[in-house]
Amino acid sequence: MVTLMWASLDMITLDSLAVFKDQSLIQIWTAILFTLYHAASLIVLLNMLIAMMSNSYQRVEDNIETEYKFARAQLWADYIGDGVATLPPPMNLIPSPKNIVKWTCIFTNKCFGVPKKLPCCVNRKFRVYESRGTDVEQKKQLYQTVVRDLISRYWARRRLQKSAPNDVNADQMSAIETIREEVKDMLSEIRNILKTTKQNRNRERIPKTEEIVSEANVDCVHFPVHYDRKASKSPVKKFNQRTFVR
Repeated sequence: MVTLMWASLDMITLDSLAVFKDQSLIQIWTAILFTLYHAASLIVLLNMLIAMMSNSYQRVEDNIETEYKFARAQLWADYIGDGVATLPPPMNLIPSPKNIVKWTCIFTNKCFGVPKKLPCCVNRKFRVYESRGTDVEQKKQLYQTVVRDLISRYWARRRLQKSAPNDVNADQMSAIETIREEVKDMLSEIRNILKTTKQNRNRERIPKTEEIVSEANVDCVHFPVHYDRKASKSPVKKFNQRTFVR
């Protein structure tokens, strides 16, 4: 059993434990302690592996939309191209407009000697995978710019996460609540002031209207009014057609 346990853990040979001669008890205890140490280290390593796997899975799950879109775009890029049919069978047997234009360009090139670099005959490969026209220096510059943009985006996202208002203290919350209450009180006071001013204006207008009406009645008493019979029956026209005779 000791040999089987020792071989399963892939440890050193059993002869290395024979430090003292004729000391079987010491050898047994050293083997037990050494085995326990290795077993504990293996358990710790397994737990670390499980934690790393769960962390990576959680990160993928948090960015599941981005991962899905990237995988979808990669799959589309594999299938969409000049030499791959974009329609499922048997619809791919029907010639598409793209193939017709390509065949006409090839026919004109072979028959009339028209160069291939025409707008209709451009080799439209996916730029992510094939960029034959670019030089090595241009590729390096493009790579550096892409890496720089990725780094700047990463740091911008980290700054946004740090500056997010998640860690709000109780004092800040209480201050915000007090400010809200003060604003509400100010609004209510302003509304009351506006209501009182409107009421005062209405009260001032009432005696003025009473005076105007009383003066009009006095004038009607002192100056008799003769109505024209031919006038219209509407009160507005009658009022306009009054003639005051003193």
